[in-house]
Amino acid sequence: ATSLDLSNFDTSQVTGMDYMFSGSAATSLDLSSFDTSQVNGMSYMFADSAATSLDLSSFDTSQVDNMSYMFADSAATSLDLSNFDTSQVTGMDYMFSGSAATSLDLSSFDTSQVSDMSYMFADSAITNLDLSNFDTIHGPYMGYMFYGAQQLQNIILGSNFRFCSMDGVLPNPTPTNKYTGKWQNVGNGTVNNPKGSFVGTATELMFNQNTSAMTDTYVWQPALLEVVVENIVLPAGGTWSPGNNFVEATDSAGNSVDFKDITVTGSVDTTQPGVYTVAYSYGGITSTATVTVLETMPTSWINFSVDGTNVRSIPGSALSTPEWNLTTGLWDKWKPGIVKAPTDKLPAEPAKQGYEFKGWKDNTGTIVDFNTLDLDLNSQNEFDFYAAFEKKEYTVTFDVEGKLEQEVVLFDELITEPTLPNKVGYAFTGWYDAETGGTKWDFTTDTMPSNEIMLYARFNKLVFVTPEIKPAIPTIIPPITPGVNPATPSVEPPTTPRAGGNQTPSNDSGLNTVNTGNMTIINKENTTTTSPTTSQAEKLAKLGETSSLILQGFGLLLVLSGMIFFWKKRKKIHS
Repeated sequence: ATSLDLSNFDTSQVTGMDYMFSGSAATSLDLSSFDTSQVNGMSYMFADSAATSLDLSSFDTSQVDNMSYMFADSAATSLDLSNFDTSQVTGMDYMFSGSAATSLDLSSFDTSQVSDMSYMFADSAITNLDLSNFDTIHGPYMGYMFYGAQQLQNIILGSNFRFCSMDGVLPNPTPTNKYTGKWQNVGNGTVNNPKGSFVGTATELMFNQNTSAMTDTYVWQPALLEVVVENIVLPAGGTWSPGNNFVEATDSAGNSVDFKDITVTGSVDTTQPGVYTVAYSYGGITSTATVTVLETMPTSWINFSVDGTNVRSIPGSALSTPEWNLTTGLWDKWKPGIVKAPTDKLPAEPAKQGYEFKGWKDNTGTIVDFNTLDLDLNSQNEFDFYAAFEKKEYTVTFDVEGKLEQEVVLFDELITEPTLPNKVGYAFTGWYDAETGGTKWDFTTDTMPSNEIMLYARFNKLVFVTPEIKPAIPTIIPPITPGVNPATPSVEPPTTPRAGGNQTPSNDSGLNTVNTGNMTIINKENTTTTSPTTSQAEKLAKLGETSSLILQGFGLLLVLSGMIFFWKKRKKIHS
């Protein structure tokens, strides 16, 4: 079983837990409810266990006397044993043999009763070991105690620790470019730069420690001659120079070496994704660094537009982590690939005159809910959203001298013209946007503004005119001079006879007139009226004027005839 439910275990009376989880395939174990106060045997308890993590902080080991093979070949990479009471333990052989734990703090261990520590750390993965509280002066068996622990490079020894014999088999450090292959105590230096006076092999360390206390921390002695480099990662198109990977170098005397004295082999093409190797050499020491050029990751944006203008773009890198294949430098994926656009990163709701904002719509015109919308960055690079607006409604009120009617109209749409209002004795002239003055509303072109409006009906008063009939009566006046009108003797006679009564009288008032026979209806603003009677009078006046001229000619003829008659009669008498 890969999982075990131990929450209901009552272990209060258990005295032996040997082999309890030995060879178990369970990857995790919850032992927080275990009561181990009566247990005296825990050998092989977690031997070959697949559990990678063990919380033993609640274990009471005060009665335990045997811990042999307890964590042998255990998969647990870390162990917290600070609460262990080992004061009664006599057997610790193979206790951590083959263990995957890399660091063990055993500073609280009481080993005063232990008689067997053979193979205790043999073949383990341990790198750091604190044995500062180990007491081995009484001479427990320590054969092969450190056998095969090749990764052990930091060990703390206390005042009561002795190797007792040479068969503890503490391994020598492996000589490399970084290490000399010897152990050195830290002294007044640091773990990375020890200054201690002891420098020697593992055999020399065990021999000297066996004869007298050498309380200190012992580490692998670093090589004085070294070239330190580091691996770097660059985006495609980035800049690189050999100095980018170089950290430091020292010569055999421990003096710093300038980079110009380092020999560099290898090159990097930052335009091509891939992994490049560059070697740095000095004094026979060569260190190798890698430069990983990453493929340009795909652009990923969440865009927001208002009427064609982009107002916000959220990069995919703000919502997810880009991942590359570091063995090739090629783009791999976004992790996680499915994300949501955080509401706190959305643009503020846009405002548009005459419109109401309804939300953000996608390419299909559907308004989306960002609280539930999933965006797959690994299947799509661009996500576009557009502000969705809806025209607002406004009210137009028609006021006919206090009588109100209303119409609801969408912004920027034409208003439907209402039925023309009537008012006795008045002519309707139109709708105006002010009670007085203002502008006349044109229902064919004027559209609804983004506010409530009032349109007022406007009228002009009608005026009724009854003209007087005054016919012209001709008067016969004897002529003084032929062709001269006696009524206007100062006016020269026209060279062309007048057309007479057939002329059409002109009317240049420029006003509209409604002719009803003997009555004319005009706007109160008109100042000139005409009627059929007036036209008839003009015609009669012109006829009288013509008749007067005929009579004057006839009278003159009679006068001349009379004068000739009397002149002849007088001549006859005198003859």
